[in-house]
Amino acid sequence: MSLPGPILVVSDHHDRKLMAGLAGAGAFPVVESKLAEAAAAIGQIGPAAVVLADPDFEPSGTVLDELMAAIDGAPAPFMPVVARVKRCGPTALDVLPVDAGAGVERVVATTAAALRVRTLHATVLRRIDTLRGNGADVPQ
Repeated sequence: MSLPGPILVVSDHHDRKLMAGLAGAGAFPVVESKLAEAAAAIGQIGPAAVVLADPDFEPSGTVLDELMAAIDGAPAPFMPVVARVKRCGPTALDVLPVDAGAGVERVVATTAAALRVRTLHATVLRRIDTLRGNGADVPQ
């Protein structure tokens, strides 16, 4: 199963191996963005997932606020955010962490798993719309 796209890879440094790994898993298109431009990129391309490739991810307050607003403002179904992290624990964003030392395969596998859940979420939303359209009382 190929990965639905687009997938946005956020990094201030080109990660050739990650880009090749995502493309090899069938992701299309895979779009790169610098951290400072990530919020605008989310708004422009409407990615299915975001991968924060740089484990030294520490945006300034303004960039972080813009990024959080762009992620939270994305339309349903939810948009997973996968991030390479140096240590697991609380992060500024709600992310699916992947150890910085893990290989590209782990990042791709985590992204694929999150996108499968996103697909299920989209299915549930469609079924809710169908039920409501047929007059069923579906709770929020």
